[in-house]
Amino acid sequence: MRRPARPAIALTCAALALVWVVAPGCGRPAGKSIVVITLDTTRADHLGCYGYPLPTSPNIDALAKQGVLFEQAYAPMPQTLPSHSTLFTGLPPRAHLALENAHVLRAGIGTLAEMLAARDYETAAFIGSRVLATGTGIERGFAVFDEPTGVQRDIQHEVERSAAAVTDSALSWALARHFAAKPFLLWAHYYDPHGPYEPREQRIPAAAVAPLVERHSEFQGLGADELKDTESIWFGYDNELAAMDVQVGRLLKGLRQRKMLDDTVLVVVGDHGEGLMEHGEKSHGTTLYQELMLVPLIVVLPDGSRAGTRIRGVVQMQDLLPTILDLAGLAGAGGELPGVDLAPALRGGPEPAPRPVFFERPYFDPEGIRAGRALSHGWGFGEMAGVVDGTDKLIRLPPDPQTQAVVCQLYDLSADPDELHDLAAERPETVARLSALLDGWLARYPIDENADAPLLTPEREAELRALGYIHGQDGGDGEKKGAAPQPDTRSDGSAEPPPEGGGH
Repeated sequence: MRRPARPAIALTCAALALVWVVAPGCGRPAGKSIVVITLDTTRADHLGCYGYPLPTSPNIDALAKQGVLFEQAYAPMPQTLPSHSTLFTGLPPRAHLALENAHVLRAGIGTLAEMLAARDYETAAFIGSRVLATGTGIERGFAVFDEPTGVQRDIQHEVERSAAAVTDSALSWALARHFAAKPFLLWAHYYDPHGPYEPREQRIPAAAVAPLVERHSEFQGLGADELKDTESIWFGYDNELAAMDVQVGRLLKGLRQRKMLDDTVLVVVGDHGEGLMEHGEKSHGTTLYQELMLVPLIVVLPDGSRAGTRIRGVVQMQDLLPTILDLAGLAGAGGELPGVDLAPALRGGPEPAPRPVFFERPYFDPEGIRAGRALSHGWGFGEMAGVVDGTDKLIRLPPDPQTQAVVCQLYDLSADPDELHDLAAERPETVARLSALLDGWLARYPIDENADAPLLTPEREAELRALGYIHGQDGGDGEKKGAAPQPDTRSDGSAEPPPEGGGH
């Protein structure tokens, strides 16, 4: 169902000067059109262009041959709203404060859609799930914000719509455009790979999936029943990916037929990955391992150059906003941003300089969720945070509820890409070096627990409660299906204390 977004703040020249991420210059000519396709719950290593041997992604693979593929692109958090908010603001979650799906993007921070609307762009978004609903703040700046509507079935089946329905809506808008001379921002969000996996078609046979699972280093010690269950999970996930890929191809074909990809910046990116029983996790949102943090990222340049190029350097989600603006001819329109503009590398310059990248998964207490702010400590909750520097990766776990001891895990991604061998005890000097980097980053973006909290509407709060993101007053369990059992689990399998928000 297509409907206008909630009214955005009027972006006059005076107002723009008050929003630090929107540069002044209302009369500046608009730039090139932009298409952003976000792939929810899509891990890079299950796409053909990233080396997966099964045909889950022929259309995305073809697109990678037309553009530039980034081999190491990191999400800021394994959750949908925080990652999308980073994509569209250029800020890490600690700066935009959408630290949880039950939070709201902080007011006063400019989004890509707002920046472009101020430059007379048409802006339209087509959303696959109510996780990115009107009221989260992600809709700001979109003249058309087309989202699924309906009644919540149960905690396992949030309100969503198929990739085919998203494509239908986007192409209907494209066909009905009345101001074809204007540049546009089109955002299509596909949600199909999110659990529970219920593929409508079976494009990937189970017999093809089974050998991959059996050869995976982490699963070789599983019993027959556990192995069969894991194969079933991979089978469902791969077929959901394949169904989404078909619709990505259909969308791009339709836009190409309407000449809407001519001289257009095209970005395809995952918001986070998915655990398929690696490290004991089915779903996402409770760990920071590579299967959750490495996402696909493909950029097709407006002039079609650099086709088939692969960039090996580490990049992160917050790099995309300055990069998109530069490629569209609007360099600097976002003001001072912490991300790296990747446009020079995309145009043939040097790859991004090596740098550490950071990510996190805060854990909140129930009262913090209800208040809409991050309460970083207490009840045994706290930040789970990580950093990758070169091939070294550090994950710092939340404090132990009983001892408050902080535990770190260290992995050498070059020798151990599956993160099965914790080297923290063997390499204390590396732990200390990476810990110092992580401490510096956390200090750079402190969370002010006394700051004004983002407010949820009563309707949004009720919806999030139905989804299991907001607990009752008794702090009872509200876990999403598929959240991984963690150490010190209850008899029902939920973590003690439960990670608020579960998946998405």
